Amino acid sequence: MSHDSLMLTKCLLPNAATLTFRFSPAHCNGSRVTRCERHRQELSACPVPQSTRQQLHRAHHRQRDLVAALAGQRVAIVGDSMARQAFFALVARLRGSKHVVDLNTWRPMAYSQAVVHDTASGASGAEGGADKWRLVDAFEVIPGTRSAREAVAAKHFDKLSSTSKLRLWHQPEDKTHKVMNATRIDFFFAPCWHNMKREAVQLLGVHNYSNVVLFWPAYWHLNGGTCGSGGIFNTSHINVVGKWHHWRMRSAAHHSQERYTLVSAPDYAIRPSTNGRHEQLAALNVALRERFAAGAFPSNWELADFARLSERLRPPTITPFGKGLERKENLHQVCQFAKKLEAYMSASNISLLIYAKVEGGDCDDTGNTALWKSIFLSQQQHRSRLVAHPTPLSRSL
Repeated sequence: MSHDSLMLTKCLLPNAATLTFRFSPAHCNGSRVTRCERHRQELSACPVPQSTRQQLHRAHHRQRDLVAALAGQRVAIVGDSMARQAFFALVARLRGSKHVVDLNTWRPMAYSQAVVHDTASGASGAEGGADKWRLVDAFEVIPGTRSAREAVAAKHFDKLSSTSKLRLWHQPEDKTHKVMNATRIDFFFAPCWHNMKREAVQLLGVHNYSNVVLFWPAYWHLNGGTCGSGGIFNTSHINVVGKWHHWRMRSAAHHSQERYTLVSAPDYAIRPSTNGRHEQLAALNVALRERFAAGAFPSNWELADFARLSERLRPPTITPFGKGLERKENLHQVCQFAKKLEAYMSASNISLLIYAKVEGGDCDDTGNTALWKSIFLSQQQHRSRLVAHPTPLSRSL
């Protein structure tokens, strides 16, 4: 782990010690060799922390800002693999981890985090009690399901990674630890428009979320395949705004409770000569900006322009996959399992390949981290640097 105070208490891959970890590129290079080697060492020990704990006063400023901003909130992230990598980046930043890895799964996932106070010590506040505040978390991949309906209908969905799960893993039998407001982050995989529509219908009326973050599902449509083109890149008003009809219905029903963020799809890493795909996506992003500027979306919706942000930051992408003529460009910004997570869950004595950054071979992240800061942190919060207070964070949890 990245901080001395961050302790792994449970690993999602119980067989991690029997796996051989490989990376592509095979070796660290450039000016970040030391950081890259540290990332690889930590990932090889446990690439998928299921549960961690740490002393809150040892947390990094950025981590504390995000923890404070999301305290007690429930967030839904819906989208394709770009949304999934952003989900894992948010989890990593809430944990204070310096590296990010995408587990490459289509299943729904849930992450919870809470502040725990050790009341048995009798200490509180700034006088000797700072080290009694613990930041604990729990991460789960929902087994055997892919859709939101199946996930919410699953017997344990609302208990996995919830406050009860945090208590189960982190609270001792003497009940001396008090669990504060838990943050909950849910992820639903929706790579195509029909998936995105389905998730809106299935989740409608099931849960209330403080934030719903929707990633424009563009990339599978760019490649054709199972999604097809389906007029997805038509830049007309009816296409750009109308395709979100079902989500707008949900937002109207939960207007006072939910905030919606629509995330544009980065196009900077797509080669302009690749069958016009770059031009198609760039035109769609322009149309999306224009529609938001014209007030075409509800007042509780906002645009997070990930495309423009990525164009400015130019975050390095990870190693392309495939060989020879089958080699495909990789638009992902964070390290990723080469195979689906499920292939590694119960296997032993096999090789686990992780695609890392082309430039340097490390597993850091800048683009997704900047995206979440723009969504969840105000400029004032972003500039502030928290100091020790009688309560664990700058605002009450």
